[in-house]
Amino acid sequence: MSICAEHDFKVKTGDKEISTNFYGAYDGHGGDTVSEFLAQSMHGHVAEFGGFIENPLECLKGAFKSMDRRVLKEHQAMSHACGSCCTVLTIRPETKKLYAAWCGDSRCVLSRNGKSVDLSTDHKPYVPSEVQRIEAAGGHVEDNRVCGNLAVSRAIGDYMMKDFKEEHAQLKKEGQTKPFTADLVVSDADVSETSWMDDDEFVLIASDGVWDKISSQEAVTFVRNKLKTSNQLGRIAEGLCDMAIDARSGDNCCVIIVMLKEPSFADEDDETAAEDGSQAEESKGTSRKQMYTTVDVSSDGSIEGKQRKSVAELHKTK
Repeated sequence: MSICAEHDFKVKTGDKEISTNFYGAYDGHGGDTVSEFLAQSMHGHVAEFGGFIENPLECLKGAFKSMDRRVLKEHQAMSHACGSCCTVLTIRPETKKLYAAWCGDSRCVLSRNGKSVDLSTDHKPYVPSEVQRIEAAGGHVEDNRVCGNLAVSRAIGDYMMKDFKEEHAQLKKEGQTKPFTADLVVSDADVSETSWMDDDEFVLIASDGVWDKISSQEAVTFVRNKLKTSNQLGRIAEGLCDMAIDARSGDNCCVIIVMLKEPSFADEDDETAAEDGSQAEESKGTSRKQMYTTVDVSSDGSIEGKQRKSVAELHKTK
């Protein structure tokens, strides 16, 4: 199951309390135990980890590693072959900074005046640096999967790929005698810091079920075109999931749209808006909200269910 979630959390520094916007996509595999736990707990874990105000990037990296150990402690029986990708975005309005942290292949993409800017990079097993790390640990990449098993190279959980106190013969190549010397799948987060510019419009966070079939620019263009005539972000997010499914994505899809400002279409030839001016007029003055859609897709590609939820309004800071 893949889940998108939004939270506000407060961080204390001295006698001050600072509110921070926190958004996440948690794309589970091997069950939903870890993804559901992360959706409920990751924001609070980051807030409690310490150091977010002073050094948010180091705080996020440390919190990912710490959360991995926490999952093992609290869900050891369930997380042996169950794990989740985790991609989060935190926004510091007072400093105009966007901080992204991720392990796995859910992606975070910014729309800057209609141009896509990737705030994360996918952790796929076939990426050369990941291949090198996996092979140095005694593993291998087969069919673009870690030991022919897992299609991501970093995740929270998946302890059958991490705990080698007992040898896992099924993960070894035929005839392999070299022991595993380190975790094959790691929870090391990569992080990025981005200045919030005047041209920044929205951020998309979505699971790989979307990105396997839709490029970052295609997703940004789709959302911007829909925003010309509609403020129904939930339906727009659902439409992006449907676009991936129509392209025969066989994976779960979740999308969260985080609005930073109203896009400006003044210099664009907006035929669609002209055709549907009444709908655009009706939406004026309506508060924009972050919206997300989760679509679960079974192994045969059929849609098992859809869920759309409205979450808290983004406080205007510009």
